[in-house]
Amino acid sequence: KVFSEGKTIVYNNPLAFPRAFFVNTTECLPGKEMVIRKMFYSQTNLRLRAFIEEKDGCSNLPTNWSEGKVTKITYSENNISVETENPDEGFLVFVDSYYPTWKAKIYNYNTNMTKMAKILLTDFAFRGIRVPKGKNTITFSVNLL
Repeated sequence: KVFSEGKTIVYNNPLAFPRAFFVNTTECLPGKEMVIRKMFYSQTNLRLRAFIEEKDGCSNLPTNWSEGKVTKITYSENNISVETENPDEGFLVFVDSYYPTWKAKIYNYNTNMTKMAKILLTDFAFRGIRVPKGKNTITFSVNLL
C-alpha cells in the first residue's frame, strides 16, 4: 500500500513491467491469434522475449539482440523521447499502445545521424523498435491533423 484516501487505495506492484525495456530475443508471427497463444500459453518470460506481429514476415529482422538500458523517458504533447544505451543492436519494447499514426526517428550519438525507424506491432498491442548500437535518442511523435 502506497497511499489511501477515503475508499481509494493505491498499491505499488513490484512485478509491473517498466514503460520501456530491451529484450534478448524476438519472434515474428503472422497474426494476433499466434501472438496471444505464444504470450499466454507458453512458459515465455516476456521481460526477455517479444513477439512481433507481421503478416509479411520479418525475414530481415534478427532474432537475438543485445540487452541495452533505458536511461530516460520524457513525455510531452504528441511526443515521447526515450534515451537508451546498448552495447550492440537491440530491440526496445515500448509499453504504450501501438497505433499506425505514430512515427519514430532515432538519433544515434555515435554517428551523429537521425534516421526514421519502423515501429513494429509487438506483444499484441505495444510498440517495438530496432535500436542501433550505442547511445540513442528515440523520438515517437504523432500528428493528428
